[in-house]
Order: sequence, then C-alpha cells, then structure tokens
Amino acid sequence: MQDINRRRFLYALAATGVELSLFPALARASPAVAAVKPISGSWFEFQHHGTVEGVDWNPQCARFTARQWAAKIKEIAGTGMEYLVLMATALDYRSFYPSRIFSQWQLACPDPPGGGFVRSRPTCHKIFHRRGFLR
Repeated sequence: MQDINRRRFLYALAATGVELSLFPALARASPAVAAVKPISGSWFEFQHHGTVEGVDWNPQCARFTARQWAAKIKEIAGTGMEYLVLMATALDYRSFYPSRIFSQWQLACPDPPGGGFVRSRPTCHKIFHRRGFLR
C-alpha cells in the first residue's frame, strides 16, 4: 500500500469529485441500501444466563408477577417493537414453566411464558419462544 501524503490525498479527493459530477448515479443510494428495514424486535429473557451480568436484575425479575410481565411486554411494545423472541424457556436444568422434564424455577409468576405472554398478546404482534408461536 502506498503512503498517502497531502498531495495524493487532494488529488484523490478532486478525482472523486469529478467522477461524481460526471456520473451522478454513483452518488445515489443503491437499491440494496434503500431496502434495509429498521429493527423492529428484541430478544427477551426471564433470567439472564450470565449470573455475573444478571446480578442486578435477575432477583428483580424473579419477583415479577404475571401482571408485571404483561405490563413489561406492553411497555416494550410501546417502543414500536413488533417482535419479541424469548431467548430461553429453561436455564441451568430448570424450566420457566411447568414441565415434566425439568424442575421449575421458583418465580413469583408460576408460568411466565404462559402468564405474561398470553396476557400481553393484544399489545405485541408476534412473540416467539420454544413452546411454539403465540398469535
């Protein structure tokens, strides 16, 4: 690669300006860039998998009731989020809902995926989690 000095930089800048004035189509956004859609969804979790990172909010989330989960999801939907994706329905060999496979997390809401999500379906358009697709 060549070292660039002031003279080469100014020459390249002028050449770019001339090229764009001769071919204005180059200055317009390409169709691929114009087709990029904004982010309209978010990941979601009841307990963060990293205990060090979740030390501040995991105990608080464990105390949420079904009504509080529904209010939290409604709050998220109010920001314009159309999609919510639940990151895990089980963590550390314990599930967040009644299960015959794993023991269940001791949470204030006995079934956060069912209780919180089902109550909030009118506010969030599409909610994905491992037990299926709601709405």
